[in-house]
Amino acid sequence: MAETISSEYYRAEIAALNDEIKDLSERLEKSTQPKIHDKYDPFDNPTEYKGFSGDYSVIEPRITEPGYKIPLTPDYEERSSLTHWYGWGATCVLLRTLLALAVTFILTFAAYAAIKLVSPDISKEVRRSYIENSSILVGINSITLTVINVITSVIGMKRAGIRLSSVLRTRDLGANSIFQYCLIGSGIWYVSTCAVKGLAVLLRSVGMSIAFSPVDQYISRGLNLAVFAMYTCLLAPITEELFFRGMLLRVFSKASQRFAVYASALFFGLMHGNLPQFILAFLMGLFLGHITLKHGSIIPAAGVHIFVNSLSLMSEILRRQLRGTDFAVEMVLIVFAVVGLLLLVILRISDRIPRTTPEQHCRGTSTAAGSVMFVITVTVLLLRIIYALFRQSI
Repeated sequence: MAETISSEYYRAEIAALNDEIKDLSERLEKSTQPKIHDKYDPFDNPTEYKGFSGDYSVIEPRITEPGYKIPLTPDYEERSSLTHWYGWGATCVLLRTLLALAVTFILTFAAYAAIKLVSPDISKEVRRSYIENSSILVGINSITLTVINVITSVIGMKRAGIRLSSVLRTRDLGANSIFQYCLIGSGIWYVSTCAVKGLAVLLRSVGMSIAFSPVDQYISRGLNLAVFAMYTCLLAPITEELFFRGMLLRVFSKASQRFAVYASALFFGLMHGNLPQFILAFLMGLFLGHITLKHGSIIPAAGVHIFVNSLSLMSEILRRQLRGTDFAVEMVLIVFAVVGLLLLVILRISDRIPRTTPEQHCRGTSTAAGSVMFVITVTVLLLRIIYALFRQSI
């Protein structure tokens, strides 16, 4: 009996040793095999949101070759491919801006000519005043920007191989998250507004001035608020998110998601064409870009964008239309801002914008600066803001 137990025990020990030897052999074999990078996470960055940036083998085909090591700085072919995509994203931004200006000018001129044809006896000043103080101009702007946002988004997405379903497919998003994001958005908006007011005081001390918001001129001129509200609170948020977070963020995220967040936020701010809205749009763009990465969809960003624009418009209307409501409105906004900023701090502690590896850092801003179209677009939009600033001061 003792001999039987002893032999069974030894056989079990030998079997266990054989399994351990097999396991060690497999590990050794794997360790000696050339490493193959994951083409959807080639830089092995655990802070990034996997699957958002797309297939990096489109940029660097050698990434799928066994044993290929990503160099610290990109070689000529890889850099050229990256600058091509950075330039393409910037081209879409510039195309959007120029098309909007051109089409708006043409339609406004057509409206002016139509009024002249119908009422030839009306003076030039009266025709101009009618167009500016009716819903014609805001209607032209709303329709033009909505259509052009969609067209340039589709062009950019088609060229980059981005499917519409991929920018709408949302993960890990609930009503509670949307509510928190809206409060955070209100906090960013309120702080940005306070910063702009402080900047306005500083600029006035040197003889310059800035217009706070286009909302002021639309309300004060008695334009059709329904048309303006429809665009500002619904059409603009949806179509702008489709362009900036649906298309541009993905185009810029091929090598670094962090760079994509900052670059898309920069263009989002510059696109607004004036200093006050640049400050708000840039800061808001950072947050909207982050939650788009996190959830893989433009839906949460569009929801926040709609809420913030609606809050901004409603607060301005209440202040202007209901006398004595300034204090109450301000208190509500302050409460929203405080709660939102606290939630933002909590979010930043638990979930930050992705960091970059040294290899990704060398493929971000420094590489984008080598794209002629990227530099041209930033320069043109920046000069537009500077021109608007000096024009308001004259």
